[in-house]
Amino acid sequence: MFSIFLTTAYPNCKRREDEFLAKFVRVKDYNVRKALESVRNFYRNIERNHRLIEDIRPSYFRALYGAEFVNVLSSRGTDGSKVTVIRMEGWDPSQHNLEQILQVCVLLFQHGIQDVQTQLRGTTLIFDWKGLTLAHIRQTTPSFIRQLVVSAQEGLPIRIAGLHFVNYPSIFWGLYYVAKGFMKPKLRARIHFHKELEIGRASCRERV
Repeated sequence: MFSIFLTTAYPNCKRREDEFLAKFVRVKDYNVRKALESVRNFYRNIERNHRLIEDIRPSYFRALYGAEFVNVLSSRGTDGSKVTVIRMEGWDPSQHNLEQILQVCVLLFQHGIQDVQTQLRGTTLIFDWKGLTLAHIRQTTPSFIRQLVVSAQEGLPIRIAGLHFVNYPSIFWGLYYVAKGFMKPKLRARIHFHKELEIGRASCRERV
């Protein structure tokens, strides 16, 4: 039935297999209208950012994963969401540019939404800003921030259960207020701040 709606409303949709479409339906709590809008946004996002989304190189992910830029916890949060920790210390701006970072983030989201439980319960993101430097700030442009926020909110079939910002220095606030301007009220309400927190598997589970 959903596929029929999709054919009428968005004929350019290339993928119509049940499991692919089911991701959007689950993320939107089985609301067909919202799921249809999410599929539209997904393809619009690909059209706008084709090179970043479809030309992802897994080698970037392996390199940054090895540097502990991203860590997906094996256990879930107390709300059942998948917990992912992103550490600024793991990103060396001299080795990886913003385009590669964005590709890694998109690949991370795409991988996370393969699991049905994550589609239903969502993803909790913990951003550890320890190690944030001016070299990072220089690369993190408003355009990049907008791409990341809009893709997470509208361009991918994901449910963000919570955003936790930890160990943030004073220069963090400039980035945050730029990102906040692109966030919907629902996402803003799910943000939590922890000025100082030693990031470990146990502490992450306790906080989320």
